[in-house]
Amino acid sequence: MGTRRRDNRDGTQIYIMAMALVFIVLAPLAAKAMQFAISRRREALADVSGLLITRNPEGLISALEKLRDNPAVIAHAPAATAHLWIESPLDPRSHGAHGWFNRLFETHPPLETRIAALREVAGAMPVP
Repeated sequence: MGTRRRDNRDGTQIYIMAMALVFIVLAPLAAKAMQFAISRRREALADVSGLLITRNPEGLISALEKLRDNPAVIAHAPAATAHLWIESPLDPRSHGAHGWFNRLFETHPPLETRIAALREVAGAMPVP
C-alpha cells in the first residue's frame, strides 16, 4: 500500500512540473502578444486622434495610401525599432504558412485596416 501511494504522488509531481514548464515557456510569448496588441490599438487610436485634430480626413488617408502603394520594403529593420515606424517595416508578403502567428507580434495594424477605419470615422464626422 505504501508504494502505491508514493507512485501516485510522484506522477502528480511530474504532471505539475510539466505544466509549470509549459507555462514558463508560453507566458513570455503571451505577454509579448498582449504588448503588441496594445501597440496596434494605440496606433489606430493615434490615427483617429490625428484625424479629429486636423479635421482633414483626406490628407491622412492619402498619406497612408501612398505608404501602402510604395513598393519599397525595408529588409534590414530590426524588430526592436518596429514601433518607431509609421507602418510595419517588415515585408507584409512574407507571412508564409505561419501568417496568423506572425501577425500576433506586429506592432502596427495593416494599412488597409487603418485606411478603412479612417474612412469610417471621416464619414461620421460633422461637415463644417
